[in-house]
Amino acid sequence: AALGYRCLVPALQQLSQFRHNDADIDTLIATVERGAVDYPVSILAFSYGASYALSAVANPRVRKRCDALVGFGAYYALAEALEH
Repeated sequence: AALGYRCLVPALQQLSQFRHNDADIDTLIATVERGAVDYPVSILAFSYGASYALSAVANPRVRKRCDALVGFGAYYALAEALEH
């Protein structure tokens, strides 16, 4: 933000309560739609959030508005990760 980039940090209510719910992916989709009005966005996400970001970018409404996704520590099989 200090360099002039618009930064959007959505509150993922379910994830913040250690619950996994599609509502948080919907929140990401809505955030990208609001943020990518004039130009495409890039997404930076970590851990479980990276898995959510990958799911959001798979949505056609987001895919066309997102130029890049950088994810660190995403989970391939989230259900298996939750077992531990």
